[in-house]
Amino acid sequence: MRSKQKVLVVEDHKDSCLWISAIMRQSGFETIEANDGTLGVQLARKERPDLILLDIHLPAGSGYFVLESLKKVDETRSIPVIIMTGDLEIDEEEMKRLGAASTFKKPMDVQDFIKTIRAVLSNYKNVNLMLPA
Repeated sequence: MRSKQKVLVVEDHKDSCLWISAIMRQSGFETIEANDGTLGVQLARKERPDLILLDIHLPAGSGYFVLESLKKVDETRSIPVIIMTGDLEIDEEEMKRLGAASTFKKPMDVQDFIKTIRAVLSNYKNVNLMLPA
């Protein structure tokens, strides 16, 4: 059993991806990165992370495509996804309807971001503990 929770960061802007991954590692998480939507879906299926941080505007499959793809299959359906976007027009209710656990607008306040990540992971863990085996 691994000691650190694994987070998949799906972000096409290299600097943003490095910054988010660094924050996650400093907060005690293991990270893996994908710079486009297709790779994000592939890594989610292969690595089975505890959480996915997903940008909406991506090459090779938008964040909408990634979210819908992840929620369609049993192996990734229950992985919580937090949307990260600089798009001020994003419909947060639509994102939740599609299966996102939360939505964060860029630039993100680091403390609020980590607090939300920990809350989502805690809720996800508690929900899975209540599911029948």
